[in-house]
Amino acid sequence: MPHLEIALSGSTLIMVALILAGAVLAIAFYRYTIPSVSRQKRAVLSLIRASSLCLMIVLLFEPLVKLVSTSTHPPVLAVLIDNSESMQISDSDQSRTEVLHTVLRSNVLERLSENAELRYYTFGVNHHPHNWEAGDTLSLDEKATDISLALEALRKDRERVRAVLLLTDGIYTVGRNPVHYAALLSLPLFTVGIGDSTEQQDVLISKIASNDLVYEGTSTPVDVTIRSSGFPGKQIEVSLFRGGRLLDRGVVTLGEGTREYRVPLTYTPDGDGTLKYTVRISSLRGELTEENNTRAFYARVLRSKLRVVLIGGSPSPDVSAIRQTLAEDKNMTIWSFTERRSTGWYGGNLTASAIDSADCFIFVGFPTPSTPGAVITRLSEALQRNSSPFLLVCSPQI
Repeated sequence: MPHLEIALSGSTLIMVALILAGAVLAIAFYRYTIPSVSRQKRAVLSLIRASSLCLMIVLLFEPLVKLVSTSTHPPVLAVLIDNSESMQISDSDQSRTEVLHTVLRSNVLERLSENAELRYYTFGVNHHPHNWEAGDTLSLDEKATDISLALEALRKDRERVRAVLLLTDGIYTVGRNPVHYAALLSLPLFTVGIGDSTEQQDVLISKIASNDLVYEGTSTPVDVTIRSSGFPGKQIEVSLFRGGRLLDRGVVTLGEGTREYRVPLTYTPDGDGTLKYTVRISSLRGELTEENNTRAFYARVLRSKLRVVLIGGSPSPDVSAIRQTLAEDKNMTIWSFTERRSTGWYGGNLTASAIDSADCFIFVGFPTPSTPGAVITRLSEALQRNSSPFLLVCSPQI
C-alpha cells in the first residue's frame, strides 16, 4: 500500500521548540495593544501571526513529503531455444525434436515458473521472442544456427534477467564463437545439450565464400568449404547449379576423422539482377542427415560494361579528372558530353538514344543557365522513367 513519508533537513525537536516559541511570542505580542482592541480581535491577530511564524519555521527546515509505494517483481529466467533444422535430426536412440519438447514440458520448468518469470526466445538465423505454451510445437525450420546472435540480443535487452537456459545441439553454423558472448553476458548460463554427443558420420557444406557483386560475362570464383566426419577414402562430388543447369563441379576424397576441405569452383554469370545459385554435394550411405548437403547463395549481377553518361556544363578540370578516373575501370563505358558556350556539345550530340541507354549519369556543373530547356526535360523524364542513379557535382555556374 502507498504511504506518506515526511523528511526534514534539521532536527524535528528543534523545529517543534521554535514553533512553540513563535506561538508564545505571537500571543504575548498581542496581549496589550495601543489603542486597545477587543479580545476577539486580539485572538484573531495572534492566530494569524502565530500561523505565519510557524509556516516560516517549517519552511526553513525544508520539509520533503514523499509518497512511497512498493511492488515486487519475480526474477526472469531467459530460455533460449534452438529453432534450426538440425534440431529435427534423429540420433541413435530418439529424435532431437522429441527431446527438446520433453525438456520444455518438464516439471522442472513448471516448478521454476512458480518462483520466476520464464521468457522464451527462439533463434537460428534470427532471434525472436516466443510465447511458449505447454501444448505448443516449434517449427524448427531455420536454415542456420547463430548462438552468438541470441546471446548478444539478450545482452542488449536483459531487463530483470537473472539467468539464462540454453537449449541447443551446440553446433553453430554462422556467427562468431558464442563463448565470447557468453562471457560478455555476465549472467549464469546453463546449457542443456540436445542430441548425441558422440561424433556422427556426416558430410556437409559448412561455408560458401563468394562475391556479392559480380559482372555479367566475367568468370567469378566460389570457394566451398566441406566438413566431413568419417567416410575415409570415399569420394563426393561438389556441384554448382543455377536452377537446373550445372555450372561447375569438383571431386573430393575424404580422409579419416573430422576434417574440412576447400573446393574452388567458378561460374560465368549470364543476365543481370539478383540471381540465386545452389551448391550441392553428393550423399553417402549412412549420413546423419542429407538436409545440410545443399546450400544456396545470391549474387547481384551487373552488366559487363556499365554505361555511364558524363555531362559537363563547361570544360573544366573536374570533368577531365572524373572522365580519366572512370576510364581506368574496364567494366565501364564512358560517354562524355560537354556543353559549348554558344550551341552544341563537345564529344558529339547528346542524343535521345545515348540518354535512354545510360545505366547512370554524372552531372558536373550541369545544367547551366544556357542549357536548352528541351535537354533538361529529356534528362528529367529519362531519370524518372528508368529510375537511373545519378551523381551531381556542383560548380559556380550551375
